[in-house]
Amino acid sequence: MEWNELPCGEWTESHVSSWLKSIGVKEKYILKLYEEEVTGPALIELQEKYLRDTIEMKGGQIQLMLHKRDELLKPVPQKTKAVSSTQRDTSHVESSAVFTQESKDKVSRSSEKSESRPVSIPNECEPKSGGASLPLCDFRKFDDIEKEFRYVKNTVLPPETGIEDIIVPCHEYKSLENAHKLEPQKLKVKVASEVLRFACACMNMRSNGTIHFGVMDKVKGIYKHGEIIGIPVENQDLFVDALDYIEKSFRGSTHQCDARKCIRNPKFIEVIDKEASETTWIIEYDVVPKAKMVKDKLYSVTIPKFSEKSNKVIYEEKATYHRVGANTPRISEDGLIHFIQDLRDKDQQREEAELSDNQTASDCREDQKRKLSILLTCGKKYMDDSLFYIIVTNKLKQEHLENINFLTHMNIFCVFDFDPDSKTSGLCEKYKEHHATNLHFLHDYANDSGVKTTDFINRLKLFDKPSWIFCNGRSDYLGDEKPCDEKTWMKTKKKLLKRAVSVICNDILPKGSFVVVFLLMSQVEQPIVDTFHEFYAEMNGHEDLAIISESKENYKKWSSLAQVSCSMAALKEISIVEMPLSHVDATIQTIQPTVSRPTRRLPVFNKGLCFLKPVEEDEINSLDIVSVDQCDNTKVEIMDRDKINTIEKYFYQGGKIDWMNLWLADKNLCGEVIKRDAYKETNEILENIVQGSRVKRPIETVNICHHPGSGGSTVARQILWSWRTKLRCAVVKQSKEFTTVCEHAVRLREYEEKDKNSCLPVLLLLEDCNGDYLDDLRREIGNAIATKKISSSVLCFILLICKMSHDPERMCRALPSQTVAVTHKLTDGEKTLFSRNWRN
Repeated sequence: MEWNELPCGEWTESHVSSWLKSIGVKEKYILKLYEEEVTGPALIELQEKYLRDTIEMKGGQIQLMLHKRDELLKPVPQKTKAVSSTQRDTSHVESSAVFTQESKDKVSRSSEKSESRPVSIPNECEPKSGGASLPLCDFRKFDDIEKEFRYVKNTVLPPETGIEDIIVPCHEYKSLENAHKLEPQKLKVKVASEVLRFACACMNMRSNGTIHFGVMDKVKGIYKHGEIIGIPVENQDLFVDALDYIEKSFRGSTHQCDARKCIRNPKFIEVIDKEASETTWIIEYDVVPKAKMVKDKLYSVTIPKFSEKSNKVIYEEKATYHRVGANTPRISEDGLIHFIQDLRDKDQQREEAELSDNQTASDCREDQKRKLSILLTCGKKYMDDSLFYIIVTNKLKQEHLENINFLTHMNIFCVFDFDPDSKTSGLCEKYKEHHATNLHFLHDYANDSGVKTTDFINRLKLFDKPSWIFCNGRSDYLGDEKPCDEKTWMKTKKKLLKRAVSVICNDILPKGSFVVVFLLMSQVEQPIVDTFHEFYAEMNGHEDLAIISESKENYKKWSSLAQVSCSMAALKEISIVEMPLSHVDATIQTIQPTVSRPTRRLPVFNKGLCFLKPVEEDEINSLDIVSVDQCDNTKVEIMDRDKINTIEKYFYQGGKIDWMNLWLADKNLCGEVIKRDAYKETNEILENIVQGSRVKRPIETVNICHHPGSGGSTVARQILWSWRTKLRCAVVKQSKEFTTVCEHAVRLREYEEKDKNSCLPVLLLLEDCNGDYLDDLRREIGNAIATKKISSSVLCFILLICKMSHDPERMCRALPSQTVAVTHKLTDGEKTLFSRNWRN
């Protein structure tokens, strides 16, 4: 009898295995439970500890199994009502003894499906009902070679698409579910026919496109449309050689040459499937019909097919194809003339789209400073001792070790260190200059003797000082803990890692009391990815996980492997990528309450911060740089009232305003520095330049023309003060050669930035300079930008020119969009502000 026809107490090991399959438990755990002779009565008594320690089940699978077991044992009424549509899945079976005929059939069908279909990897506990939702995944970046990109079995790509905006590729899927078993020649012809038909349509539509093999192109049985299934590939050359049919299918050397250039060679993307015994792949062909190549041309193709009758390749009659929605039909004879007439419009759209795509310099960067702060503090404004931190890291380079001050001020519980040299020349050695640590290996966390948690904690002194766990041995250790290669590690240490993570997450630290930070500072290998899988499983998700990767390439490999547990989209939400560790260091220290740190910081393009080294500042001495934390090192407690009054008095008696003036005013330690209407006008002009939608130029100019003694210089300095966190700001010192100023300004812009096209603009204040000097400086800066081959649409410098004039209003009328006038005459609003300030 089947399991669903017997009470649970009468089940054999086979009945238990069938039931486990029906609820979606992974095959490897089913086999282990069978080997352990888990019958029905044993199933009723199973506890979480047994499943975790003996069967080595992951947390998610344990919760699934125990929850379904408890549902199975619930008592039910003697009369069973009609089963609703929402109750018909096997995951909602209420009794092992009482079933309607409909529910019996449903269980039987579900059991058959679960045996024939691999378990979906990202959501291990996902039910296998026909209506179950599978995790979504993203496309590979179009027309790009991403060596580390992978797909995950049973995830789902977005639906096939038609033409959107020409540059965004359309997509077509072909499963080859059965066709991949064809003889090589037949398979090659099958692939060629699909690729050439799709490519001809894309070239005629002037649209980018990708055709994917190994992806379900329709709902079929248990598979969904767009589902990643993957196919085995014995010979990749077969898919490359399929393009040799181009010369036989496209007519004329010009069209053949165009097709060769438009159709990219196939890309083979590995499909990750833990349950598979062989590697499977998705094969993708990108089609890129450049405007200059396809202009004024209509493409036709004779599709090859294999004739079983003649046992050779034959060709269909010549046909012209296009895209209609997600389909690739022939263009009918009636519609051909109209299509040809529209080609000129399509060519124009393609040219405009390519031009727009090349010139777009949209600022789509995320606020990494804010994101980093939220990830590390769980939404608080500052780090404090209410959270512990677990650091997981691989080898740090020497330059990285100079930027780990932030770690020395974190409440670290333990470090999982995969660098065997860490104690002698790595992070551990550097950290020990600041704090004492307990040195451990993975086997120290095994707790094989089964001592109580409190005794275990006391034995390892876990809360006395940070525990440094050497996950791959130590090169300086004289015992058995020597470093090993990846394969040996998987055999000997992976089980110990799993146990260590489980003990920390389940027995030592309460959920929500800690954040796990992965520092990926060198090439990613499987063991550190396995550590992520273990934490993800034990923590029931990614909520308290953060990843910091300085290298984009390292992150690509990391994410392609880590997506087995966590989707790419979710990984992106918890990852800080391409932020140099020096920027991470400077940024995190701003949210740490007690830090000994350099006090000069500059904003960076990714919205983080970097340190301005004193030696670097000395070398660009033609500029008076205004840092983000200007004057923050001032010890207010030792500054008496007389000193503050002196600073104020100097300004109000006609002296130039000092940065200290503005800092004291911000701290409410002196009187308010009134912002005149000219400040608001100048600020609006700057916002329009920096954030507006108008076309950017490398050099922009804003003029402040003012009567002598009317406060024009104050307005200019107030502008620099308010923009110092958004742009790099500096005052050009007088009497400096324009060539020197240009050199220093360029160095300031590129300081601690990687990409010359992705730097914050520099706001330079020039006061009372003659016209020739300004022209020379502007020309010199322009030449420097051209020499460095910086895009002409990237804003690099804003010259804030402050100059005296006897008729500033006339000067303003000459260039109203970029000039502000400051006169002695106050507006009614300004009079009110000044009178209020004097009364106070």
